[in-house]
Amino acid sequence: MSLQIELKKSAVSQKQPFPSDLALGEIALNYNADGPFLTCKDTAGNIRKLTGVWVGASAPSSPTAGDPWLDITSTPVLKIYDGTIWVGAASITQATTSAYGTVRLATNADITNGTAGKVVDAAQLASRITADITAALAADPFTVPNLSVTGNATVTGNLTVNGTQTIINTTTLDVEDRNIVLGNVNTPTDTTANTGGITLKGATDKTFNWLDATDSWTSSENIDLASGKSYRINDTEVLSSTTLGSGVVNSSLTSVGTIGAGAWEGSAIVDTYIDTISAAGKVSNSATTATDANTANAIVARDASGDFTAGTITADLTGNASTATALSSTRTFAVTGDVTGTVDSDLTSGASITAAIASGVIVDADVNANADIAFSKLANVSATDKLLGRSTAGAGPIEEIVCTAAGRALLDDADAATQRATLGLADTAKLNTAQSFTALQTFDSGIANDGPYTEDVTAVAALDVDCSLGNYFTKTIAADSTFTFSNAPASGRAYAFTLEVTHTSGTITWPTSVKWPYDVTPSLTTGKTHLFIFFTKDGGTRWRGAPRVNYVD
Repeated sequence: MSLQIELKKSAVSQKQPFPSDLALGEIALNYNADGPFLTCKDTAGNIRKLTGVWVGASAPSSPTAGDPWLDITSTPVLKIYDGTIWVGAASITQATTSAYGTVRLATNADITNGTAGKVVDAAQLASRITADITAALAADPFTVPNLSVTGNATVTGNLTVNGTQTIINTTTLDVEDRNIVLGNVNTPTDTTANTGGITLKGATDKTFNWLDATDSWTSSENIDLASGKSYRINDTEVLSSTTLGSGVVNSSLTSVGTIGAGAWEGSAIVDTYIDTISAAGKVSNSATTATDANTANAIVARDASGDFTAGTITADLTGNASTATALSSTRTFAVTGDVTGTVDSDLTSGASITAAIASGVIVDADVNANADIAFSKLANVSATDKLLGRSTAGAGPIEEIVCTAAGRALLDDADAATQRATLGLADTAKLNTAQSFTALQTFDSGIANDGPYTEDVTAVAALDVDCSLGNYFTKTIAADSTFTFSNAPASGRAYAFTLEVTHTSGTITWPTSVKWPYDVTPSLTTGKTHLFIFFTKDGGTRWRGAPRVNYVD
């Protein structure tokens, strides 16, 4: 009796069973003419192909990593599915005939191991596939999404990285090339080169960058040359640790240390920059120019006796001429001003001037102890109501001062009592009439009050209490409101005011400078009247508030 085994099967091209369709180890058959193949369910529960290479002009559907496909679109190419894409593995000329265990190739050119004939065994075919895969990868490298190499990797050709960042996690990087090229883009410009350079990571970035704005390499750190090294421009030393280069001939130095040696070859030094010569022997006479004779354009030198000869002296002279007896000619000497007079003399025996005092001039007789200066010798004032005196504080010349009508009235009063009456101060002990002060008054000795005093009630227009307007303020609150205080007296003066609030509705917010007893803002009841007294002594920096709240009108 024959035993018939029936497999699960499908005639749909490339269809595979689902894992739920098969038991572990169970086999299924796809017998479509485009490429029959077997599948089974492995111990991991996955569906696996057992045999077959897909042959066709289009890739098989639903491939798994490792599936082979012989693409016969044009020249047949063997491809392997890497889990993402189909990768060219080898290019083999299609066989015309084959036998069990062998493959017959189209031409002898496909044989790489020297075996004659077109028929190759598995080893020869493997050798050929390996060579073709190597050539295919060289001609058309495949893409690997992520590559991790745990051992050493050697790249025999060029390595091209097309990403935006290359990260090398090594302690030391050795580069055999002598030149490193940065910013090698398709069309390099100064704009693409801007900020290019090297960054060393530390507590802060240490950078060496080229900046387009300054057209210069720029370092964020100091550059310390080794001993014996120097800065050079065009192979010419310009600066070492101790010396400016000899080629540095122009400078804008404003301060230098002590110049120990050298010759000054610049413009003349003006005398304001030359110190006073205080030591003897620091200026030497020139043997060719210094002389005690009257020689033009020569330095004057004293002779052995300390004398020298001179021509005409055009400068002013001071002091006495011990041997002079007279002027070279008679001169007129004059005295001008309130005292006048003249004399002609060569001063052979001196000269006396007869002087005259001008009319109206005060003389000694006018100011001695027994004389009065006549009014006629005093200057007239320029107009009515003018006084002589000083209009400003301190000593100085006598000036004309304007006397006002009120001042003239006081001067015309016969005595102090009449003057007090003119000023409205009939009683010297107190003011017995109502007074209105429109400006700040200061009473240094205090105020003693033996009667009542009143002050105006000021309504707060908005929500700002202007302290310059009074000491008692009123405000009706019918919505959420925030008060501010302004124009408090300067620090050092005590000031207080009372605020009466008619509270219809809303919440009241006070300035942050206000401090309440126990640092607790008073709780208010709407429909009541509240009194608040505020004190400050530091110009309003701190206000201390005393609440008296919830009065019933």
